[in-house]
Amino acid sequence: MISARRFLIRLWFLSACSTAPANDSPCEFTSAAWCDADGRLVKVCYGQTFSPIEQDLRWHDAPAPRFKEETCDCAPDPHYGAPSAVCTTVVVDKGKVCVTPKVAQHSGGTIAADEPFYIHVHRPGCLSGSCSRDLVSMCGVVRDGNTLHLTSYFSAGQTVGEPCTADCHIPTADCISAPLPAGDYTLELGGVTTPLTIPTTVADYACPYW
Repeated sequence: MISARRFLIRLWFLSACSTAPANDSPCEFTSAAWCDADGRLVKVCYGQTFSPIEQDLRWHDAPAPRFKEETCDCAPDPHYGAPSAVCTTVVVDKGKVCVTPKVAQHSGGTIAADEPFYIHVHRPGCLSGSCSRDLVSMCGVVRDGNTLHLTSYFSAGQTVGEPCTADCHIPTADCISAPLPAGDYTLELGGVTTPLTIPTTVADYACPYW
């Protein structure tokens, strides 16, 4: 079963050239992508510099994934009507865990017995706020006795060839725990555990990021 995105890319491919453009040949817009008939990213268009006036856009071989969680492929671009090259990073069941009595991560207070509380999972690593796209952050929690098993999912795309600012954006996935009686508990995410005693008092800005 072919996905809708790959179907659109295949239609674009069939209507465009049938052979990959040569490296260093001119191209039309930054991050333009050339894909094969199966929608796989083969070539990317970008300039030798990021000058807004004269970029000298040329075709280059598509980059290899920088790490195992990353895949690079083609994504329809509504601005140009042709695919753009996008590298997507998916991080599953990894991150820094913290808890708060309220949904706001900077709000401290008491997590009381028999009251719901909030669990926050911070994605490892930084994302640039200027060129990250299609961000998805999800969190889940299931109780098994005195252990709260957490799941997390983070997905973020980055357009290849675009300059990125050096800011550090850390996505957070938030979920809520059902009320728990007083006692000692363990939060578990991807095999990493964090102890939790209820009731407990959380300081303002106790979460490492917000």
